[in-house]
Amino acid sequence: MIKSKSTIDILAMLLVLAAIVSGFVLHKYVWHIHSFSNKLVWYIHEVIGVSLIALITIHCIQHSFWFRNFIRIPTKRRRVTTILLISGIIVGFTGVILMCGSRSETISHIHYIMGILFTFIAVGHVMKRWKMFRSLL
Repeated sequence: MIKSKSTIDILAMLLVLAAIVSGFVLHKYVWHIHSFSNKLVWYIHEVIGVSLIALITIHCIQHSFWFRNFIRIPTKRRRVTTILLISGIIVGFTGVILMCGSRSETISHIHYIMGILFTFIAVGHVMKRWKMFRSLL
């Protein structure tokens, strides 16, 4: 069980990094070069995003104990993880809307801004547990 949790966590970390890189590449093309033509980068970012949604869902299921005891956990200890979860849900939801063909600049901006927020909080989430990850490698 610990090995499968660790595998999911490590894959999720790698996919978050890949999503960040492909997302910034898309940002460059769409907002700075004003081109929607790089279909390969879109496809890669979408596949990474869907895979990441699946892995984060599995990760949350693996930590169902945390959700069941949410009210008992002190607010200070659950605040950052809750913001991470909410920002991840917003990024996933807006990503699915964009994948379905929306060209809304508002949805794109929300996706981009929440993606950056998610990135910073996810890095902090991983760094807080870095000793554990290092011992697994």
